[in-house]
Amino acid sequence: MKRVVIGIGSPLGADQAGWRVVEQLQQLQQHHSIRDLDYLQLDRPGVALLQQMRGYQQVILVDAVLLGREEMEPVVLERSDLLQQSPSHFSTHATGIAETIALGVVLDELPQQLSLVGVPLFSVDAEFSTEAIQKAVNAVLNLLGMM
Repeated sequence: MKRVVIGIGSPLGADQAGWRVVEQLQQLQQHHSIRDLDYLQLDRPGVALLQQMRGYQQVILVDAVLLGREEMEPVVLERSDLLQQSPSHFSTHATGIAETIALGVVLDELPQQLSLVGVPLFSVDAEFSTEAIQKAVNAVLNLLGMM
């Protein structure tokens, strides 16, 4: 099975949370035998995300999510949950994951297994915590069946 973890965000501020999770997973891969797993870091990919997911059977998206409350536990949504989300419910991006997923449904271009791990943020200006990043890493490992 071809799998990928895609960190979504940017190299700046709290929006880099998805990238930090991917970096930690790559460090873990160097110390453990994790096979058939790719990593990407995408800077606000919008609808280009569909192209990046093409060819993978399992895709785990990692992004900062706005919860509006102090929280350390990651938000984990499976494909069916993602299909029910209203556009821009979580994303800090103009064309967010929900809009991209909706387009993927119409185009019949979604992978068999699709999950989102959201690193919680209280507000757009808030910084993510090291604890929140570690919990998101653990959530990804759990989805990959490695915990």
